[in-house]
Amino acid sequence: MSIAIDDLLTLYNYDVFVKEGAADATPERLLEAVKLAFQIRSDEFYPSVVCGQVDFGLLAERSEITSSEITSEEFFWLKREYEIAEAGRIAKGKHTIVRRKDFGARRSQLALAMIDAGVPHRCAFPGCEEIHDLTVDHIRPLSRGGDDGLANLQFLCRSHNSAKGDKHDR
Repeated sequence: MSIAIDDLLTLYNYDVFVKEGAADATPERLLEAVKLAFQIRSDEFYPSVVCGQVDFGLLAERSEITSSEITSEEFFWLKREYEIAEAGRIAKGKHTIVRRKDFGARRSQLALAMIDAGVPHRCAFPGCEEIHDLTVDHIRPLSRGGDDGLANLQFLCRSHNSAKGDKHDR
C-alpha cells in the first residue's frame, strides 16, 4: 500500500519516493509535501495501513481507489473514520457495563417475574433438563440491543449460558 502526496511524492512502507513531476515544483511546495509525508509516516495509524489491517471498503463510496494507492486526504479521512468507530465501540462497551450492573441488581426480581409469567424453571437449551443452579439469560444480549423485558429472558444452566456468550439465540 502506498500513499500519494499531491503529485510529488509517494510514501511506500517507510520510504519516501520522489515522483517525476516534483522537478517542476517550487521548493516550498516540495518541502510541504515532504513534511506531510513524514507526518503521515510517524502517525500511529500508519502501521495499520502499511500492514493491510485497514478495511479500504470504507473508502469505496467516497472515491475511486485502487488497491495499491490512496491519497494523503484519503489517509486522513480513513484515520478519522476509524477514530469515530473506535469511540463508538468504547461508548457501547461502557453503556453495556452500566446495563449489566442494573440487570444484576434486579436479577432476583426478574427471575420471580419470569416464574410468575409461566416461564418453566429449567434450562431452555433443547434437550437439557437442568433445574438447579440456573441463570437468567438475555435471548438477545444487552450488548446487541436486548432489553430486560420478560419476552427477552430465559433460564439457562451455567454451562449453556457460558457457551452461548453474547450470541443471539432463540
